[in-house]
Amino acid sequence: MNTESTNVDLAQKPSFCQTRVMRGAFNLLSKPLHESTIERMNNWLQANADKFIYKNEKYNLKIGDVITFKNGYDIPMSSKIIAFNAENGNPYMYWDCYWVDLDLEKRLIKSKDCVEITDKIMKLNEKANLISSMKNEIIESIEKLNKEKSFVFGYRASCGSTDRTMKVFRIWCQVLKEFEKQGVFLRSENLTVGNSYATLKGGFWNEVRYFF
Repeated sequence: MNTESTNVDLAQKPSFCQTRVMRGAFNLLSKPLHESTIERMNNWLQANADKFIYKNEKYNLKIGDVITFKNGYDIPMSSKIIAFNAENGNPYMYWDCYWVDLDLEKRLIKSKDCVEITDKIMKLNEKANLISSMKNEIIESIEKLNKEKSFVFGYRASCGSTDRTMKVFRIWCQVLKEFEKQGVFLRSENLTVGNSYATLKGGFWNEVRYFF
């Protein structure tokens, strides 16, 4: 195993560390590890390089891949792979317990990359139709997500009164819970939005990008 590439590419602060999972799996990459932990991780990777392999053929995984898994308390989490155990093919993850390999057969969550529009989601869409100026906003958002594997949901946060876009966003959060029941764990990131004259516009506009 190439310890030099592991040291540079995998144990450092991830370039996508601002990405986080708002619901479903907790994204461990949303908060970088402490520098001392990263240093110990790098030293451990180098010291045990002969015990690692680069990929797991059975699960089609390689170093650097981000996976969703259950921790010891069955809580869904996401992080990236830093190495594989040469004896059993299990990955070591970018987190505080980097030296413990993950039992893929028991812990790996195989997230789907397509959402099914269920009766419950249809009812939530009808509820949103009573509020939103856009008809079938929920359904169209899901269709776009399935087709493009990513989409942006926007809403306005205001004081004193609740904007209708915020009300629709709250319904969307209920829809996300329905996704989880299907085994779909979306990742998300808050986008930077200019908010000049927010008071005159009735509040601050927010946008969240969702993706598989």
